Amino acid sequence: MKNFNWSEFNRKIAVKKPVQELYNWWVTSGNLENFFLRRAHFYDESGILRAKNETCQPGDTYEWEWYGYNVVEKGKVISLNGKDEFKFTFAGDCIVTVRFYEKDGYTVVEITQSNIKTDDEHKANIYVDCSIGWQFYLCNIKSIAEAGFDLRIKDPGYISLNSN
Repeated sequence: MKNFNWSEFNRKIAVKKPVQELYNWWVTSGNLENFFLRRAHFYDESGILRAKNETCQPGDTYEWEWYGYNVVEKGKVISLNGKDEFKFTFAGDCIVTVRFYEKDGYTVVEITQSNIKTDDEHKANIYVDCSIGWQFYLCNIKSIAEAGFDLRIKDPGYISLNSN
């Protein structure tokens, strides 16, 4: 493990949906709430809340909340190209890049989280926990897209079974 790169990780999954459809799932707050978040808000650079069906823009800020966690994640949209890449800040100084590409009749959804600090706290709380979280939500995308089943526990009384 001496040469292991703790500063970034990559997770991906193949989904039987068109690239554009899956890309669109990521760039509006309403769509994010369908597979990922309990509550998603994007604010334009003037601080005005975007409509649930309005595509976020570079420079927007966001506030995201999950089921089972009492935390509000705040960050900023860095870029999006309208077709196959969405990039935003996450978990402090980290950068998350979500890419979409076709392969063998599937759309590959690929998430890279980079700029992770490499001290022990960030290795555990950012690298490990975020990696597990992203893999779960990638599986949820596939489950919803291909079978119509949402894997999230939405019971308001449920608190995550976090391993820490």
